[in-house]
Amino acid sequence: QSAVCYLSEQLALRGHHVTLYNHVEQSVTAPADRGGVTAKHWSALMEGGDMAHYDAVIVVGRWTADIIAGIKAAGKPVWGWMQEATWQTPWIAPSTHFNGVVFISDWQRKVNKPAL
Repeated sequence: QSAVCYLSEQLALRGHHVTLYNHVEQSVTAPADRGGVTAKHWSALMEGGDMAHYDAVIVVGRWTADIIAGIKAAGKPVWGWMQEATWQTPWIAPSTHFNGVVFISDWQRKVNKPAL
C-alpha cells in the first residue's frame, strides 16, 4: 500500500486531484509534505456525490464486484491496483468491469493475468 501513497503524492504534485477513499472515520487532509493528498470515507465516493469530480477511479486493496460495478455504472473508468500475491475471492476478485489492472511485479502479472 505504500506504493499507492507515493504514487498519489507524485500525481498530486503534478497537478492532479487525488483522493484516497478508505474506511476512515472522518475526512482528513494529509500533511502538506504529502503533496496535499486527501483521505475520505468510502461512502463519500459511492453515495456522497464525489464521483462526479473524477475522470477515473483506481481501486486498491479490498474490492467486490458490487463496488466495481457501481463505479462503472457512474460512467467512470475503473482500474484495479493488484497489491496481493494472488486473487482472493470475494474481496480481491478479477473483474470484467475493470478497464485495466496494475500489477506491481512481473511475477504477479504472470500468475494473475490469466484469470482476467
